[in-house]
Amino acid sequence: MLTLGIRELRQHASKYLRFVREGETIQVTDRGEPIAMITPSVRPPDPLAQLRREGKIRGPERPLDLDAVVPLPPKPGSPLPSEVVQSERASARF
Repeated sequence: MLTLGIRELRQHASKYLRFVREGETIQVTDRGEPIAMITPSVRPPDPLAQLRREGKIRGPERPLDLDAVVPLPPKPGSPLPSEVVQSERASARF
């Protein structure tokens, strides 16, 4: 564990935060009296990775080919997206 004063931390914050990122804990002092601890952040577990490890889900078998996705045709009688946007813009109040 590193111990350093406020001034040293302020002047070289990036340097010491790199140490923290690498797992080091830093004790900050004010005139020799400990006032704070800077510790590495604990990352929350990735829920999808956990489910994959447990065998409850699996990843894709192949990459998604967006060119193969065919959009659905609009329902008969429904407005076109451009018409909806124009209508929304006309009724918007600024």
